[in-house]
Amino acid sequence: MKIFVISDIHGSLSAFNKAMDAFYREGAELLVICGDYLNHGPRNDIPDGYDTKGLAAALNSVKHLVVGVRGNCDSEVDQMMLEFPVLAPYTNIVVPGSTGTKGVAENAAGNGGSFDADATCGGAEKCYGAVRRIFVHHGHLMTAQEAARLNPPGTIIVSGHTHVPVLERFSLAAESASCAAGSQGEKTPSSGEKCAADRATEYIALNPGSVSIPKDGSEPGYAVIAVATHSTEIKLCTLDGSVIKTLGC
Repeated sequence: MKIFVISDIHGSLSAFNKAMDAFYREGAELLVICGDYLNHGPRNDIPDGYDTKGLAAALNSVKHLVVGVRGNCDSEVDQMMLEFPVLAPYTNIVVPGSTGTKGVAENAAGNGGSFDADATCGGAEKCYGAVRRIFVHHGHLMTAQEAARLNPPGTIIVSGHTHVPVLERFSLAAESASCAAGSQGEKTPSSGEKCAADRATEYIALNPGSVSIPKDGSEPGYAVIAVATHSTEIKLCTLDGSVIKTLGC
């Protein structure tokens, strides 16, 4: 399954059309939009191809493909124009995890009914059970770290808002109990080590940037989350398909 991610269209019909060209070129099946659909926003210049009525019609024509959330420039009047939900502050998408159900079951059976991430796939950072969660929000109400605290390790935290593409791992390691010396009398890991609890707090932050008003020297772009039975690959691309960065998990 390929999930195509865009954000911050801000009323540009021409930018959305280019994004849909890329959607079909990538062979994607689901279109995730991280908010800011029709309004250009008072802090932005009006983008090229600005046509809110035309964009609303184009979005409605693919409404069966769309999962969307509310951006800071979206309001009730935008929902009146669009035929799919756009006012939710966040949403979750659940896809097969890195190991798949079969791998989890086999691992548990071989470990007395308990799940051992290291035994199944060589590390908790790549192994989260039968499902993986994709948490989608716009990014103006909470940070990636705040969103991570609402979700299990391994979640892909997807946002827009900044108009700057991001694809990186991050962790809540500061909250990891077993990497602190003490309670069990364990030795504190050296700077080169990474304890299991650190690995188990890893998340992925993904921001596709903006398709119409890129910032900080970035180009209009999108992201693709390619989900397979035993792996997930994420890539950031410019609208012409040039790959900026990839990350496997």
